[in-house]
Amino acid sequence: MGVWITEDLLRKSSEHNEGMISTMEEITLHQRNIDRITLLNSACRELRILYLQNNNIPRIENVNRLKELRYMNLAINKIRCIEGLHRCEMLTKLDFTVNRIDARGLLTVERLQANEHLEEMYLTGNPCTSIEGYRMFVVALLPQLQQLDGEDVKPSERTEARQQFSRIKRLVEHIAAEEELLPEPVSESDSEDEVEPEPEPSKFEGFGKTATVKAPTPSINKAADGRVRQCNQGGYKFSIDETDEEVIVEVGVSKFLDTSLIDTDIHPDFVRVTIKGKVLQLVLPCEIRTDTASCQRSNTTGALMLRCPRVHPILRHKHKLVGVAPDPQEDNADGMACVGGQPAKAGNKAADYTSITKDSPAGLGELQFSEQQAYVDKDFDDDAPPEF
Repeated sequence: MGVWITEDLLRKSSEHNEGMISTMEEITLHQRNIDRITLLNSACRELRILYLQNNNIPRIENVNRLKELRYMNLAINKIRCIEGLHRCEMLTKLDFTVNRIDARGLLTVERLQANEHLEEMYLTGNPCTSIEGYRMFVVALLPQLQQLDGEDVKPSERTEARQQFSRIKRLVEHIAAEEELLPEPVSESDSEDEVEPEPEPSKFEGFGKTATVKAPTPSINKAADGRVRQCNQGGYKFSIDETDEEVIVEVGVSKFLDTSLIDTDIHPDFVRVTIKGKVLQLVLPCEIRTDTASCQRSNTTGALMLRCPRVHPILRHKHKLVGVAPDPQEDNADGMACVGGQPAKAGNKAADYTSITKDSPAGLGELQFSEQQAYVDKDFDDDAPPEF
């Protein structure tokens, strides 16, 4: 089965970048038996150095959007022609050592003329290097080259290459026509008894194309008996916790997933979270309020948390501590005011203070005070001196 570049493979190779794929500038994928370049166009836009040597790659593809790519190593692969690199504007070095570039592939070198910053290229070990005048042919096609196969390109060599270009091109085209008549070479790993299975499609296949709207899953809201169905199409981890005031639903979401791909819908008796088109629907243990419910993501783990207040929160009675004297300044539970250590009913117009003065050390005798005796002398003058 074919080996493609997957998201897990990129993450394992991005340990030096704390597992972040989108901001990687260098990646090493050599000796992985990769037979197709995938995912790089959409996942690693900032890539500058790419090592893909010693694999089974037959074609150069899915790298045309890497605008920052400087160096690409494809040595010891199965490349037959040069393609898919004309939009890599910053490319300065290419390594095609020990591949399968023949006369037909040598004619495709012309496609690199758009790479104005290309200064160094290696074609050693390819069948095309045995063609007479191969070096002058490449130098004439790519005037921006400074080195070819590890040797500097001299000004005199450029002049001679321009003069000999027409003759060498006719020779290369003649050899390429003869190669067209030859049967395609069979790989050593191919077998007549076994049929190689189709590789698994990439998660990013069709990136940039117009998305098609998928029809909703039938009966996803309610079952045949009218009850709300629970479903977890994406297999996401979740938990439901209850407190006296609210119900807390936590959904495990990757911190690398964009929030725009998550849709939350809260109902009085269930919640529905749609993540990348896959539905997680959970029945709540009690009725909740949808107007004050909240949804928030963790900045560290990316987990999604839904806080749903109860319609009928649980009220619990708080027990009093046994053996603790009540505070005389506060009312007791029965609405009685404590006066002189004895409870007095709230609402009485006058309290009996006789028990306070009976045991007074000053011996002032009993103090009689009632509502009938409470009056104010109209002839009393506050400014007059006291009488002795």
